[in-house]
Amino acid sequence: MTMTTILGAGGPIGNELAKILAARNTTFRLVSRSPKPVAGAELLSADLVDRKQAIRQLLGRAWCTCLQVFKYELRVWKELWPRIMDAASTNNAR
Repeated sequence: MTMTTILGAGGPIGNELAKILAARNTTFRLVSRSPKPVAGAELLSADLVDRKQAIRQLLGRAWCTCLQVFKYELRVWKELWPRIMDAASTNNAR
C-alpha cells in the first residue's frame, strides 16, 4: 500500500486534504514542525528545510504533497524551496 505524505501539514489546505484522506481510509503521514492529530494519520515532526530531516520523512513514500509555505520574499524562496524539492527527488517521491 502506498502512503501519502503531506509536507507542511497543518494549514487550511493540508487540513482539508487530511480529512479527505481519512474519509477514504487512506494511509497518510502529516509532517510539520508541530503536526496536529487527525484520525488515521501518522504524525511526524520535522523542520523541512533541514535536508536530512526532510529526506528521513520521505523514505519509502511514493506520494508527497508539499504545502510548505515561506515568507513572501524571493530571496527566502530561492534559498529554501530547492532544499525541500531536493529531498523529494532524492526519494523519487511524486
